[in-house]
Amino acid sequence: MRYLALAPAVLLTFVLATHSAVVAGQAPDKATRDGIVEAERLMRRGDNFEALKRLQQLNAAARGSCAECLVVMSEAMLNMKVYPNALDTAAQAISLAAGQPPVLSRAHGIRAQAFQAQAETDPARYVDAEREFRLAADLDPESEYMHFGLGVTLLKLNRDDEGVAALKRFL
Repeated sequence: MRYLALAPAVLLTFVLATHSAVVAGQAPDKATRDGIVEAERLMRRGDNFEALKRLQQLNAAARGSCAECLVVMSEAMLNMKVYPNALDTAAQAISLAAGQPPVLSRAHGIRAQAFQAQAETDPARYVDAEREFRLAADLDPESEYMHFGLGVTLLKLNRDDEGVAALKRFL
């Protein structure tokens, strides 16, 4: 019984300690950021599954509100070719990333890549890829990759003039 009396104090301490990671639209704290960097390192080594597990733990500690964790999770899922999960997770990141244009751009770019991969068997997905690449490029006009992806997608849609223009912007 005496432990139950401590529950409100423990809960309040937990809420105050995690508040900065929970507020939507805020960048992650240093510990979370360090965890994300480590997960990205794991992904570069090809260990997407371990990266995904660590990112899920970080996001859980942030009570499911770490937009940057979700973006990197969606990238790991993309690397693992689990496209529907990558699309859903990137969409969750977008819903949390208000005021964070780099995070939003990256999430839209991951969705574009997932749609592009799905278009190999369902060409109608190129239209979705185009929309996502355009959104990503609008959020980050300096991103060469987004213009390259948009150009390739437009070429796949047989819109050669637009595709070439996007590729020239990439160059």
